[in-house]
Parts: sequence; C-alpha cells; structure tokens
Amino acid sequence: RRDIPAEDISRHCADPRHAVITLTESGAAHLATVCDGVEWILPLEIRDRLPLRTTGEIAFAGMVDHDRKALPSLLQGCEALREDEFIRIIGGSRKTNIDDDRFVKRFKKEVTERGLDSKFRFTGYLPYGQFVEAIRRCRFLLPLVDDYVDSGSYLIKLPAAVPSSLGLGVPLIINQLI
Repeated sequence: RRDIPAEDISRHCADPRHAVITLTESGAAHLATVCDGVEWILPLEIRDRLPLRTTGEIAFAGMVDHDRKALPSLLQGCEALREDEFIRIIGGSRKTNIDDDRFVKRFKKEVTERGLDSKFRFTGYLPYGQFVEAIRRCRFLLPLVDDYVDSGSYLIKLPAAVPSSLGLGVPLIINQLI
C-alpha cells in the first residue's frame, strides 16, 4: 500500500537512540562489521515457553502513543472480544502515575466513549524485570503496527515487540505485510 523507503541501515544504526538486536552471537558479530559506529549490540536470551501460555493474557506491551501505534485498530478489535476477554496494557507509559500521561488520558477517554472499559486492564509503569516477566506470561502480544502507522516506518524498522516475541516465545498478532 505504500512505497518502501530506501534507508541506509548503517546510518540509522549509528544514531545512539537505536540498538541492533540479534538472535545469535554470530549475527551480532556480523552486524558489528556491517554497521559502522554501532555501540550496543545485544544478543537475545531465548527462554523456554511457559506452560500457562495457552491460558495467558493477550497484551500490548509498551507506550500508548497515538502517533506511532495503531490504537484505533485496537479499539475496533476489542469490540469483537467475548464477554470474559480483555487486553492487558503492559506499561503504557514511562510515568510512574500512568494517568499523568497525555496519550494514556486520551486513550482511556476513547475507551470509555466506546463503552470498552471492561476490555482493558493497565499495569502502569513496571521496572524492566517485571515488564519482561509480564510479557513472558502472555498468550499473544499485539505490536499495534501496520503499514500506515508512523508513516509506514514499520516496513523498514523492527518494532520492539518482535524481538520480545522471539526472545520470550510469545506469538505476535501482526499485520501480514510486516
């Protein structure tokens, strides 16, 4: 649906805000030679799948951000959930009081306006270890990206949910094109 922009991966990775994440040590060694100036290369630690995965929660993990996440798709999808089903928002904000976050306020208002309050549960900010364990217990992870959101950048950039999914063994529900 969109043209895929050509991006210089080594220039992108030279930005100190970005990290290269690999699944193997050999992959990390290769990328260190390809991407000049990369300061942080992090191989993932693959963990065993938890037995409760078939009954775990469906979750979105990360920041509620109207500019970079497909939140309207999430709201629309929640209307199809059964009575006893809900989406766990793990994190949602970097603020310790989640309700001080302007994006979270806006999202919660939209949830209430649609009558979907029972379809969402928020953990609020979690320290890193608790954040990872909350993701690890999930049945599915929703990255909330598609080829429209954030000007289509997710056709060339990897959302953090993908390495979380691969590293923690939690399946993604993701746009087919991505």
